Parts: sequence; C-alpha cells; structure tokens
Amino acid sequence: MTARTTAAVPTSQLVSSEKGGEQEVRPETAAWGPEPTLQFGWALGAIGQADPRGHDPQVSEASPHGESASRVGAEALPVIEVTPQLWEAFAAWDVPDPESGQVWRLQWNDIVALAVIDPRRDPETFSALPISEDPQFATDSDLILEPEESPLSTPVMVEVALEMVLHRRVLDRCLGRLGAGAWEDLRRLRNAFIHSESSKLPLGRVGPPVTHELDDRLQYRSEQREAYAPLVFAEWYEVPPSKGTGAEVLGSRLQELGLSPMGLADASGLSVQVIVQLLREEGPSLGQPELERLARALALDIQKLQVSLAERFPGELVEALDAPRQKTRIYKRCEEWQSDEAETRRRMARLLAGRARRAKQMTVRDWSRLLEEQFPL
Repeated sequence: MTARTTAAVPTSQLVSSEKGGEQEVRPETAAWGPEPTLQFGWALGAIGQADPRGHDPQVSEASPHGESASRVGAEALPVIEVTPQLWEAFAAWDVPDPESGQVWRLQWNDIVALAVIDPRRDPETFSALPISEDPQFATDSDLILEPEESPLSTPVMVEVALEMVLHRRVLDRCLGRLGAGAWEDLRRLRNAFIHSESSKLPLGRVGPPVTHELDDRLQYRSEQREAYAPLVFAEWYEVPPSKGTGAEVLGSRLQELGLSPMGLADASGLSVQVIVQLLREEGPSLGQPELERLARALALDIQKLQVSLAERFPGELVEALDAPRQKTRIYKRCEEWQSDEAETRRRMARLLAGRARRAKQMTVRDWSRLLEEQFPL
C-alpha cells in the first residue's frame, strides 16, 4: 500500500492562545517540529523530525515485526493535510485529560497507531479502538467514518473487533474527537459486538458481514492485531515483592556468614562503596557478571538475589512518568540517549529518585515538577 500525498503544510499557522487571541506558530518552534507533510502513523521524535532511533518519518523501511506491522507504521495511515485543528494539536506542549470519544495518537517505541479512546474505571488504563485508513477492509464490526466525522478529515474505519485495554503511558497526542453521531453509532456497534448481535447499522456505515473463513478481511484483521500487540505489552517497571528487599537479604547473609561490608567486597570483587549503597538501598543497577559474583560470595541463588535487588521506585514517581503530558519529554531523551522508551524511563526514574533521596512524602505533583525541572524541553 502506498501512502497518499497531499499539499505541503504552510510555513506558519495562526492558532488560538490559552491567554486569548492568536499567536503564530512556526514549524521550527512547534512541538512536532518541521515537516512539509505530517504522517500520523509513523513515530516522530521529541521535536517531530526523525523518531528517537533516527528513522525518517517520510521513508518506509523494514519493520522488526514483519510486513504485518507496516499497516501500523509508516504505511498504516495516509499523509494528511494538516488542518488548523491538527496543527494546534501537534504544536501544543500540553495534552488534555483523556475523555470518551477522543482520537489519540498512540506510541511505544516504533509502534504508532491512531485510536478512539474510552477511559475505564481504573484511571491508569483506557479502552482503545484502533483506526485504520483502509475502509475497503471493513466488516460488519467496523464503523466507517466520513471525513467530516473525525479530526483526520479522511475516510477511515474504527476496528471494534480489535478493541484493546492499554495503559495511559502509550498516549501521545490528542488530535480531537469524533462527531456526536459517530460516537453514538460506535457505542451502538460496540454493544452489539459484545453481545454477538446485529447492530442494525446500514451497509456503508459498517462493512459487509464475513461469510467464509478465507475472507481477505480476516487476514487483514489478524495482521492488525499482531502489529498492535506491542502497545498492549508496553511496560517499563514491575513493582518488586514488598518483602525481602536487597538490603534485608544482604544484611541477613552478612550476619549469617560473619562478613563485614569490606569482606563481602573482597569476596565479590565489588567495591566497598557499592556494597554500602546496596545496604542502604541506594545501590546502582548491577550487571549479570556482578550479580553472579555477589551471589557466589553470599552463597545465594542468583534469581532470588536478582529479585531482591530489583529497582524500587516510589509509586508517585512512576505515576508522574506515565502521564501522557510527559511523552514528548521522554522521547527527547530517547533521542539524546539512543535508548528505547522502557530503558529511558528507568534511567529518568533513577536520576529523579537520586535527586529526591532525602525528600519525604513526594506527591505526584512534586515528582512532575522535579521531572520538568531536570528534563526541560
């Protein structure tokens, strides 16, 4: 499939200001950066040029997920002429709170997609109904939207059968929302799909039903599902068990073996400073060779030791880093550090935790403020 081409984006655009009136936003100062056309289905970097791993947003290339991922990457969505509404969405540094019926760009590393969202009771998660630019593949479980019914201003379909529950950390940019009629029809179609009933929506609003297992549309849906999978498994931190911290395990074994920190340092080949830091739960992340030497010196199972020494970050810090408003900040560091999103978040968390080591009762707002101070845009 070949991405469509459109007229170039103008060199500047007037957008409404939060302080009232209008202000001129030029590509070199906009949050998404200078691009003659905007391709929403490909990962743009923190300043909107290449993505954090150096890809050119306008050039298709092989995907690590195979050909099936191409529909979610550079070829998943068309190059769309940037309307004032879309320009404002990409020029804004802040993002709105997620609400039902909004259209968001989702991103985790190289995987980028568009979806209609619907928040859940758990504020950390939301339901995402993927958007595809290929309405010719629509079945009776796909809602076909006209250009004026979504902020994308092009014919698309919403894939109800591929609804996913995602974490808010994959939310990138809110592009607008569906029209009221489209959202009502989407809710009707979702309800019918859940109950295996007919939505009674007319042909054209939905696609023809699938009547045989060799239907190409089933293959298309399978490819889409596989390509979206990394968004479902977007993780960067797993909360360690509450009992048996690294300091507790080390302290207990030192006492049992009659070793001092200096003696353990000599036996493991680690520095005394590292051993003391581990006992204070301030230690650095150890590599596999260091873990193996330490486990031998303590006569401990390496897996048990690894679990006990797992990094522990305050829940409020994790919540602050997972906020959609920090996505641009995180991808700027991905580009600078040449690391993927999970490792970048862990590195940022380590630095922030180190800065606030002696602080007590840090709230999410406190962590967000520190994050923005330490990692400016």
